Amino acid sequence: TFSQMRLMHFLFKQGEATPSQKDIEDFLQVSHPTVVGLIQRLEAKELVRSGFDSQDRRVKSVYLTDEGRGYLEGVRRHRAQIEQRLTLGMTQAEADALRTLLKKVLQNVSDE
Repeated sequence: TFSQMRLMHFLFKQGEATPSQKDIEDFLQVSHPTVVGLIQRLEAKELVRSGFDSQDRRVKSVYLTDEGRGYLEGVRRHRAQIEQRLTLGMTQAEADALRTLLKKVLQNVSDE
């Protein structure tokens, strides 16, 4: 789902950091039960794993698995192929202008 992809992308961008469920709640702006459900579904697919922090047993951290990283890499490659097809016949300047305009459209929609 879109929410699952956002969660996985968030984990990927964290690099070696290990965000907690609370960090994910704040990023996604959703409730604790929603995050728990997202994590459980991704764990069932073996794309993420979670565990209690060794320093503070009250904190549950979430990690992207190697399979999750591989999945995201496949998504990235697929996205690049689609982007290449969509911008076929455009100059680099035209493709850059299109990206800029689409980002503005997305921002306008996101602000509502």
